[in-house]
This record gives sequence, C-alpha cells and structure tokens, in this order.
Amino acid sequence: MSTFAGSKIAGRNFTNFLKFKQMNKLTLFFFALMSGVNFIIADIAESQDISKIDPYLQYKMNENRSGDQLPIYIVFSGRMKLSDFSDLSYNMPKHQRRKIVIDRLKAYSENSQDAVRKYLQVKYSSRSLEYYEPLWINNTIRLSADNETINELARDFVNVERISYDYPYETEELRDVPKYGAPFSFASLTSSTVNQGCILMNADDVWALGNTGEGVVVGNADD
Repeated sequence: MSTFAGSKIAGRNFTNFLKFKQMNKLTLFFFALMSGVNFIIADIAESQDISKIDPYLQYKMNENRSGDQLPIYIVFSGRMKLSDFSDLSYNMPKHQRRKIVIDRLKAYSENSQDAVRKYLQVKYSSRSLEYYEPLWINNTIRLSADNETINELARDFVNVERISYDYPYETEELRDVPKYGAPFSFASLTSSTVNQGCILMNADDVWALGNTGEGVVVGNADD
C-alpha cells in the first residue's frame, strides 16, 4: 500500500473517530436532558400532592416537630348533586324521601371513601390514629393524624381533593347568646313594644308612610 493511500485511510478513520465521539456527547446530552425532565415532572407531581394540603394545616405540620397527631378532615373530590335525586317524586311521603336520600348519600360516601377507609382502619388497628369518623352527609372524614399519615393521604389517593386542619372550637363559642342593643332591654320590653325585628328591618318607617299592609293576603308554606 502506498504512503498516500495509507494517509487517506488514517484520515478517514480519524474523522470517523471524531464523529463517534461527537455522537457519544450528543447521546450523553440527550440522556442528561431526559433525566432533568424526569426530575421536573417528579417535582411537579410532588407539588401537586402538597397543594392538597391546606396552607394553615401545612403551617401546623411545620410546627409539629414532636410527631403529635393533628385534628384534620379530608374532603373528597366527588359529591352528590340535586340532580342525583331528580327522580324522586314531590308527592312521595316525606319519610320515604328522607330514607332514599340518606341511603344514597351513605352508599356514595362508602364507595368514594372505600380505599381511604381501609387505609385508615389499618392505621387505627396499629394505634397510629386516635380516631377517624366518616361523615356521609358531605363526603368527608374527620380524624387525627401525624405528618407522615397526612402526606401519605395527599400523595397516594387520587380522589382526595383537600386536607384541612379541623380547628377545635370551645363549646361556649358554639352557643347562641341573645344580645339586645340599646334601646332594647328586657326591662323595657312590654306587650305593647314593637318587635325588635320590625325596627331592624325599618318596618316602622314604612308604617309611618301609611303602608300598613292591611288587606294584603300573605301565604307561607314550609315543607
């Protein structure tokens, strides 16, 4: 083989070697790019899980460094609508309508919450929960849970829409205490005193204009 031919072959081999190295770099760049995309997708998925947790509950979780159980409630994505009961006749006896509505709400809740209830029952049996209570009327569950359980509920169950902190209210805060502002007081109220509600809605001002409502038929129906 001549020196010229050998030089051409060597040059071609060197060119192929450079192309091979360039392809390897492109391949490595492609795999690195795809790995970055996977990390981004994973981060997005994780952020979606976190978004299920109410901000105030997240704040309480961040403060919960001792691993205590927090009072929370789970809201599920599915809920029954009025149209789900449109087949019920208005003439149906009230007790029958009530039973059908309750049975449907309970059945819907049991089906919607089935996977979460099974998960919570395992936790409860292992004493990882203090309590849990399914609420069929609005398709929610109230319970106590530690941070790990809350994160698992947000991550592993697609139909969990939101997890919120179940703020405990004192019993006194739930009682209605009648308050009468001036000029009303129990001492000044007599049988001839105008009802407080009439004053608050300015009915007395309407009466002063001569509009007493005399002769107007008023009907009321409460089912």
